[in-house]
Amino acid sequence: MSKKVYVSARAKYRADEVAEVQRKLQKIGYEVMYDWPSGNTKIAKPYRNSKNRKVNLPAMTKMLRAAADADIFILMDSEGLRGVYIEYGAFLKAALDSPQNRQAYIVGPNSHEREHVFESPPFVHFVDDIEEVYEHLAND
Repeated sequence: MSKKVYVSARAKYRADEVAEVQRKLQKIGYEVMYDWPSGNTKIAKPYRNSKNRKVNLPAMTKMLRAAADADIFILMDSEGLRGVYIEYGAFLKAALDSPQNRQAYIVGPNSHEREHVFESPPFVHFVDDIEEVYEHLAND
């Protein structure tokens, strides 16, 4: 059975990069839990509009469930993240309840600087770039 992975990043700027990471992971045998960069989900803005909230609820639910069900969570770090940390929280809660074979990677050149207590579990790794994640996974 292949390991399940969820890749999270700031969609506005990094969707293409995430799509490439997902393709590479699938090529080496990982199952992508949710392919949000493909645009296969209707998401309406502004998010707080009452009609848009109803439209966005299925996508939000799918993203959180996919993140929670993943064995491997990859957070592509950058400035201005909000939603990414919600997805990370869903993964983290599930991983704390069932930590077997769970790994989280916070990817970015400044990822080694501790920013909050939620980066404390031993299954959370800090790496400078995605190539380090590929190396870790190849040795897993």
